[in-house]
Order: sequence, then C-alpha cells, then structure tokens
Amino acid sequence: MLTGRSIKATAIFMTLVLALLAAVLSAMPADAGGRSWSRGGSATGPGGRTATWQRSGHCEGGDCTRSGTFTGPAGYTRSYERSRECAGGTCSFTGSYTGRGGNTWTRSGSVTVD
Repeated sequence: MLTGRSIKATAIFMTLVLALLAAVLSAMPADAGGRSWSRGGSATGPGGRTATWQRSGHCEGGDCTRSGTFTGPAGYTRSYERSRECAGGTCSFTGSYTGRGGNTWTRSGSVTVD
C-alpha cells in the first residue's frame, strides 16, 4: 500500500527523471550535418529505484534518423524510431513508437514550405 510519503518520493523521482529527459532532448541537434550521436544515462531515486535511457541518431543533409529507449523504475519500457527526409522545400517524417504494455503506434506526414 502506498503511503503519503512514498507517493511524494515517487513524484519527486519522476520529476527528476522528466527533467533529465527534457535536458537531453533539448540538447539534441535538429540537424547534425553528417554526424552521429549517442547519449544515455540513468537516475536513481528514493528506495534505490533506477530509470535508464539511451538515445542515438544520425543526420546528413536534410535526412535524419533517431531512436531511443527509456526504462522506468517499475521496469516498463518505452521506445521510438523516427526518420525525417527533406528535399525541395518538403519534409516528410515517419515514426514508430512502443509504449507501456507493448502498445505500438505510428505517425507520418509531410510539410511543404512555400
């Protein structure tokens, strides 16, 4: 049974994990100009519970691919694979995502700049 103290500790831990993820995502370059990158880490919160993450990608010209995995302190995993291709003022993207419980979904689309 969760007590008020354990709920507060869990909330603090998740806030730290989300802040860490936001910092990592904001540090990722939008177009690395022909470079690859890989980043990862972990955070340990109250009670010794740990969350881990891994991100990698490659961009060259207007084409980028990215993938990543996050494993939460309760053992659930979320992952994604995304790609973007840009040419002649049109960018197309597609992504495949796997959430908690193995639920998967995809997104795709395109944007044209006049």
